[in-house]
Amino acid sequence: LTCASTTTHTTHVAFVTPKDLKEIQAGQFLDSDAEILADWASAGAFRSLATQDFRATPGSTTILYHPSEPSQRLILVGLGAFKSDDTEKNRSTLEKSVAAAVSLLKKVKIREAAIHLASVPSVSVGGSEEAASLISRVAILTNWTFDKYLQLPKSRPTWLEQLTLVTPAADLESSTQSVQTSQILRRIHNPRP
Repeated sequence: LTCASTTTHTTHVAFVTPKDLKEIQAGQFLDSDAEILADWASAGAFRSLATQDFRATPGSTTILYHPSEPSQRLILVGLGAFKSDDTEKNRSTLEKSVAAAVSLLKKVKIREAAIHLASVPSVSVGGSEEAASLISRVAILTNWTFDKYLQLPKSRPTWLEQLTLVTPAADLESSTQSVQTSQILRRIHNPRP
């Protein structure tokens, strides 16, 4: 798990609320903070989304492919309706949604992906630093594989190898510190690479 302000990954993860989804489907999504969503909306990637069964409920996921670059994937993850006055519930919902995203990445055997922090209404979970910390902790725990054997077989595939947390430039320093703390905790509990 690393932290960056840009990425060259072919798989991107963005979080959406039902309000975001309605704006996207109506062609009115202009949120400059969630640049990945605005870019994909302008490319017409969300046209087929109206017929799909994706309502942006907490933990729901769907995969979209870029119309002009089929190798590019966007995984939309539902957040439900965040309430500005219920930080604990919002954190719990974000945890569920991050776990769903990482589980989907593992299921479809994606080795590298970029999670876009700007798509999370970070004010609703205690700020961007808290959002970065929560996302990195849950991603590490969800990616962990609990094997019944003490030693891993030599041929065991590891599908999700790198997650990049893409943050707005203004949040890069504080988000990097949060991610590094999560990585240290992972190394303490799992000294194997």
